[in-house]
Amino acid sequence: GIMQLEQVEHKLGLEKRRHCVQHNRLQTHSKSSRVHPQPDLPHAAPVYEHPLFQDMGYVFVPGTLDPFSKVSSVNQLYACAAIANLLLRERLKDWADKSAGYFQSAAQETTEGGERVKKELIKWCDVKEDADVFQQLQWTTLKKHSRSIEKLVRSYRNDPSRLLDISRNSIIFESVGDLANCLSLMTEDDTVCLERVKNRMSHEYKSSETGGYRDVCVNIRMCSRECKALGADIHVCEVQLILVDFARLKTDKGHQNYRLARDARGS
Repeated sequence: GIMQLEQVEHKLGLEKRRHCVQHNRLQTHSKSSRVHPQPDLPHAAPVYEHPLFQDMGYVFVPGTLDPFSKVSSVNQLYACAAIANLLLRERLKDWADKSAGYFQSAAQETTEGGERVKKELIKWCDVKEDADVFQQLQWTTLKKHSRSIEKLVRSYRNDPSRLLDISRNSIIFESVGDLANCLSLMTEDDTVCLERVKNRMSHEYKSSETGGYRDVCVNIRMCSRECKALGADIHVCEVQLILVDFARLKTDKGHQNYRLARDARGS
């Protein structure tokens, strides 16, 4: 299973990519477009651009990020994340359906020690047609503003472009093989663009850096027609692919241990 996962990762060619930030869209009159002129687009070329942008005089190169222009506004990140997150959720369902993936249940129970834990995981392909169970799914909300500001100040030197997990979601699997299948599905999905993969399942990864926790963290952008039309295709989201055993460790106490380990290294 691990070998299959590493083969998919190697196929992507992103295993050595460490740096990933939020960029603005390339404008036709920007510094970047002068340095790297874009070819003329044919009149019939589809340009998914909101009319408001045109009214304001902003003309962008479709589907192209500006490597010289990083996002500097937290408000912009949250506005894009709100749109991208809703569209991403539909892709999560499709990937989970085809790779035997699970989602978290909103139902909770109390252990003998008084700790609140998730009651169960829900296998999407078994319940996707069950409206009652569907209501029990717990979709991840956008990252709290207070936590984003904390990361900006403590770890990112007040650089908003480094916030990549305002929109963050997860799919859970029983085996590494299912997890690898999901990652492969993501690579073949033309509605998303993979920007970076952090394989924390690798033998080379030091799990002590995250309190023993492991997953595969994928940074992606939504590139569907809808997302382009709404101007959110520039936004980088985070999808965590997690094994069941590690997902069950993500109780309040387990997450606290993870945060302590993360805070100790200042990330």
